[in-house]
Amino acid sequence: MLFKPSAWIAGLMLMSASALGSVELSGAASIAMPLTEQALSEVNSATGAETLRVKEVAELGDDNLWRTVSYYSFRINDKVAARDYSSFRIGFNDFYSDLSLDFARTLTAEGREYNVSADAVQQRSMGGGDDFYTESSELVFSLPKLAPGTLVEFQFTRQQVASRVPGLVTRVSTPVWYQPQVANDGYRTDPVGYYHYEIRVPDDIKLNNHTTVSGLPKPTEKKADGIRSYQWEWHNPTTVRLEEGMPAAFKLMPYIYSSNQTRWTEFQQWAAELYIPTEDMIASVADLVAGLELPEQPTDEDKVKAVYAWVENNIRYVYAHLGRGGYTPHSPTETLANGYGDCKDQALLVQAMLAALGVKSNPVLIQTRSAGETYTGQVSNIFNHIFVMVPGNKQHDTIWLDTTGDNNLYPGASAGFEGQPALIVAKGESLQELSLGMDNHASLALHYALNEQRKLTLDVKVTYQGMAEQSMRSWYHYTSPKNRLEGLKSYFETLYMDNGQYRIDVDVENADSLFEPFATKATFHFKQAIAKGENITIAGNTRQLMAMFGLYNSLPDPTDRLLPFQGNLDLSADMTVSVEVPDGYRPLVVKEWESANTNLFEMTTSVADDFSGMGVEARFQPMELSNTDYQTFYQQIEDLMNQNGFVLTLFNERAFPQAPVIADSKALQEAGGHTVQQVKELLDQGDFGNALMVAESMLDENDDSEQSIANRSNGELWYLLGTAAGMEGEFDRSDAAYLRASELGYQYQER
Repeated sequence: MLFKPSAWIAGLMLMSASALGSVELSGAASIAMPLTEQALSEVNSATGAETLRVKEVAELGDDNLWRTVSYYSFRINDKVAARDYSSFRIGFNDFYSDLSLDFARTLTAEGREYNVSADAVQQRSMGGGDDFYTESSELVFSLPKLAPGTLVEFQFTRQQVASRVPGLVTRVSTPVWYQPQVANDGYRTDPVGYYHYEIRVPDDIKLNNHTTVSGLPKPTEKKADGIRSYQWEWHNPTTVRLEEGMPAAFKLMPYIYSSNQTRWTEFQQWAAELYIPTEDMIASVADLVAGLELPEQPTDEDKVKAVYAWVENNIRYVYAHLGRGGYTPHSPTETLANGYGDCKDQALLVQAMLAALGVKSNPVLIQTRSAGETYTGQVSNIFNHIFVMVPGNKQHDTIWLDTTGDNNLYPGASAGFEGQPALIVAKGESLQELSLGMDNHASLALHYALNEQRKLTLDVKVTYQGMAEQSMRSWYHYTSPKNRLEGLKSYFETLYMDNGQYRIDVDVENADSLFEPFATKATFHFKQAIAKGENITIAGNTRQLMAMFGLYNSLPDPTDRLLPFQGNLDLSADMTVSVEVPDGYRPLVVKEWESANTNLFEMTTSVADDFSGMGVEARFQPMELSNTDYQTFYQQIEDLMNQNGFVLTLFNERAFPQAPVIADSKALQEAGGHTVQQVKELLDQGDFGNALMVAESMLDENDDSEQSIANRSNGELWYLLGTAAGMEGEFDRSDAAYLRASELGYQYQER
């Protein structure tokens, strides 16, 4: 939904293929009350699961490294929860920390205790010294005798072994445990009964603590024996069921963010030492940039484009390298020698090349949407990607340069970065919401014509900007040639249901161009010839536009929704329909698209001066809606897709010499313009809503004209009404129409 972000957005630390290793339990003592005592607590629900207790104690040593002990216990109340909690996963970065499972066990409803089996605990290493690309690992374990009525507890210890940013002390904690659901790809959260969190730091360190949900007890702060401690104790803290399109979890559930810094100055100094090229680095690429193809008197942007093209064509992107902690880049010399590099390697190389050409640039640290969303009121290392900014001047606007994509359109920065937290590493800059100034827009152009065999052809071209362009281009490059063809056909069949009435050819433009937007094309060859003298009906609707671009066309059902709905991006799309009018025909707009304007979206429509074409554009603003407002928005979108469309008919001038140039449905009906053939054509095109509308107008019980009276005795027309109503889900109405057709003696015959 909503022009989904490209799959290639890279983080500083990403997972790759895993290796398994067995793990021994440390056997450390529990920091919580015995599970047998917790079993006496009141059962709050007959279904789902309950998080009984969460306790976490984090201690910062004199070496500025954290040691954290975390305890969780759960009550399993039904089979679904037992299935979801069949295994547990705890992720960690094995370059920066070690993780050990202290214990894990179950207590059955009958009071029997079972410890985790040795062979049911493993560490999945996505790096750990064996894999070249990442330092990510996870501890995985499964518990025995998991059934409704069972209690579960486990405890693990995380020991930090290296500091990410020297001098920066940060922590984040929440009582909420996110458990993967077996039934689907989402996560579940369950109510929490009790939460205890404690931080211990040397007393010369003062932490700024922020709780994201108001109304909860504040921490108690103590100092003793050179240690400063903060303790939180909460009963029944707020938890919510996760829903699609919800705001960030930290805005709805309690998270505690702690940091010793509130200004980004020291963090910038750390980043500058890593990501701004030295004079030696700049000198090392002097010969390389001297060989770039540039105009005789190049502008700064000519130089930027040349650097972008060279890196895209010569430096392959790989994930973060092992042994660098995901943050230390390779030098430009190393990256050039390897012929590959991750985001930080490429950012450093690009800056060095630009500097050698006399172009100023800065690294940009960003938290991408794929990394989630976190509270940014305090300094912490939230970033998982880096690229380059070229400041604007009199010659050009600011350029956001990202070379880590695969044949991405210049300048490469994802439109999905819009509004994300970003830090430009330059003096005086602070954390900001990134503003790229990109349009997330798609244009759908349809052109109908009648060929020499009197068969309709439809030429379609789709052009994209921003998120839409990046998503489609990325899909194309990461898909096999065979699957590309099938995928494109399925994509264009969104316009018209394929029930055998056409053959389709598909193609693309600018797939490998770095400087021209990617575009897709299709030609529909309709198989049925149009008889001489027969009218030609062409129809379209808003559903086609919305479905082609995933533009709010699959909104989550509001029926049992509890949370606000959030849409983060400006999104827009337009659809234009033009018709090559054959000799002897005149165009007639039977039904126009309807404009719509709300505080969240706008639809504007147009009609060609000679009535041979139609246009509609839909624009959506970023939104965060209450549950009530979301229900209204959902219904507005449903109405747009189900009702809003157009019908354009090419009338044979000999058969209808008096047909008006433009008319609404009623005027057309009075002119004898609606025909059974028109309803058939709309059904063939899959435009069931407009087929229903035309059939209804022809069978209007309140119309006493001679034509309407005759129509109401037409069994075939009643049958077509029944078909259209059935396809629109109006089954009672469909059955009644079929019954009326039968009463009039109509019998369906295969065409």
